[in-house]
Amino acid sequence: MNFDDFKTVRRWNALNRFLQVTLAVSLAGALNYLASQSTAHGRWNLSREHAAPLALETRKQIETAAAKAPKDSSRENPWVRIYVTLPTIDAPPESDLAAHSKSIQNELAPLLDDIQFSAAKARPNGWLRIEHANYLRGAGILATLKNRYPVIDRDTALVVTCEERCKIISVHDLFSDTNGHFFRGEEVLASALASVASGKPRMLYYTTGHGEMSFSNTAGRGLSSLAAKLRAHNIRLEPLSLTKLGEIPLDADLLLIVSPLASFHAAETEKLRRYMRDRNGRLIAFIDHGAPTVGLDDLFYEWGILVQDARVLDPVPEDALGNMLAYFSDTGHVLTKTLAGQKPLVFAQARPVRFDFGSQPDSTLHVTELAAVKNPTAWGELDYRRPPFAYNSERGDVPPPVYVAALAERALGMRMNLNSPGGRMLVLGSGDITSNAYINENALFLLSAVNWMLDRTQFVGVPPRPSPQFKLQATRADLNHVAFLFIFPPLCILLLGFSVHAWRRLT
Repeated sequence: MNFDDFKTVRRWNALNRFLQVTLAVSLAGALNYLASQSTAHGRWNLSREHAAPLALETRKQIETAAAKAPKDSSRENPWVRIYVTLPTIDAPPESDLAAHSKSIQNELAPLLDDIQFSAAKARPNGWLRIEHANYLRGAGILATLKNRYPVIDRDTALVVTCEERCKIISVHDLFSDTNGHFFRGEEVLASALASVASGKPRMLYYTTGHGEMSFSNTAGRGLSSLAAKLRAHNIRLEPLSLTKLGEIPLDADLLLIVSPLASFHAAETEKLRRYMRDRNGRLIAFIDHGAPTVGLDDLFYEWGILVQDARVLDPVPEDALGNMLAYFSDTGHVLTKTLAGQKPLVFAQARPVRFDFGSQPDSTLHVTELAAVKNPTAWGELDYRRPPFAYNSERGDVPPPVYVAALAERALGMRMNLNSPGGRMLVLGSGDITSNAYINENALFLLSAVNWMLDRTQFVGVPPRPSPQFKLQATRADLNHVAFLFIFPPLCILLLGFSVHAWRRLT
């Protein structure tokens, strides 16, 4: 073979370039294939002193359960048991179903190790034990479990038990969609642990019949994400029709009113008043601007809260997407103390909510203004139905900072120097705060407020587990910039290549 011949050299150079491209494409494809296989890689905990990489919320759930465990708990007699029933109970070892369960185990094993480590760190007496119960390991335990809990089937992945309480977790529960994306085993296991260790769930009733936002709605204006987070904290949600019931149920630990569009009748308001006054009730209300407050105004007045018929406007919002931000001030209250300096509340629209200076003096009542829109360009517009809008102090517009949340609590028996806890009421001027569209930004406040209302102060200020899903927020300018970066540089390189090719052919 004559390498001095120009045609031969060109053919070998072309073959060399073809092989280089083929190897590069094959390498990229192989790396992407291996990355998609959970059996091809593992996870190692390299944190200092083997600190558990679980979310703070999960560790708090474990610590709370550990504090309730009996003193005589031990590894031989644990209070909580977690049974791993994977691989699926009726799948032969060589089947595809067993292989799929093996890949799930690779996701689950590091999580179970972290939970076991955190449980031992919270209380080192073996109060929590993890056991295998499948046809490979612990077949006898599996048979006993199936006799005791007949609902265990081929889709069961975990069984969490505590005394007589049990929580069954299926393979589908461990993922956020049917395609197996977004492993959410930590959230599911922490919720199951809270459920079996706490026993009876706390009851949260939400009012219906006034056009309130729906907990089953998965759209941006729905409350499905909030419902999932509340259930993960062992809180049971039930609808409440004040017109159909004679009184609010006796097991109501907390009432929720979310963005009503119609007024409350006098009889409904009286039931709320008796619940708050006679039973030291707990109530959280989200009232949108423009929504009628007839029937609720008197109730708010009794608790020293004024929900103004105005709209918060900000022509120069701080947020790049045009949303308004309400910041917490450290007033010494447990909620503001933990949330001050944290992420502000994010919402699109709101109405002012503040302490009612015209309310009757009451030594047992304390009102705290929680969060305010502090941007100096914002104000509360009273004449919000007739544009154009402009701040007018003579008309009574609310100057900045504009408070949008107020909390009232009554110390029952303060006159007798007992200072025992009484009722609590939290009113916010926006339903956007609770919606699916803004839940990621406001989840810390919402869960802290609910837990404080339920006297679960150990969870106040504890950030929720990060969601495995993410939301891309970008303006049109951001998208144009991304398009420019992805189109213009490659196009310049392509044109340069064509220019060099044409120049070489001409010369």
